[in-house]
Amino acid sequence: MHEPLALLRATGVVAVGLLSVGGFVLVGRLDYFGPHIPGAGPVVAVLSIALAVVGTGLLGGQPFTPIALLIALPLAGFVFHDAAADRVLPTRGVTATCRVDDLTSRSADVQDGSVETGSRTVTRHLQRLSCPPGGPSMLNSAKPLAGKGSTVSITWDPQHRVDPRQTRDVHSSPLWPVTLAVALLLLTCTAVPGALRRRPSAPETR
Repeated sequence: MHEPLALLRATGVVAVGLLSVGGFVLVGRLDYFGPHIPGAGPVVAVLSIALAVVGTGLLGGQPFTPIALLIALPLAGFVFHDAAADRVLPTRGVTATCRVDDLTSRSADVQDGSVETGSRTVTRHLQRLSCPPGGPSMLNSAKPLAGKGSTVSITWDPQHRVDPRQTRDVHSSPLWPVTLAVALLLLTCTAVPGALRRRPSAPETR
């Protein structure tokens, strides 16, 4: 039977995990859906990492979980941030048919560390568009959307927080970020056994 203080520490570990993961989800919401507050995203991210590292270290009493979270959380933050960006166009995107007025293609060699040449050729296609009011005037893509004079369906963000895309490329799946959030919570919970372990009591003084 665990002592009440140990159960409280274990509950604290779970709460730390929920708050830390929630903090990174909040960063994406602030950047793409919330009011524009300069510097708010990085501040929330740093506080979330500090909470996870310090909280699990103090409550769990072992170094593995804090170190693992210090490595995993910043990497996971990029995934949560990209997932929030992917939700913008499906959520509030405006879709319309645009005409391709001009198409310019440019190629460049990019260093990628490949064994053969150490570089690869990347081609980008810049389309000048005629869209309804509020739509983009240009779109840069890895593949040409359509030939000059053709029409193409484009989806754009009326708040202009993400780049426009061809409508067929607009998609979002919550599976990966949800799976990652669960994995981070499970990682945080590796501090629970240490939190439940009976701590030595301080010696009594006379």
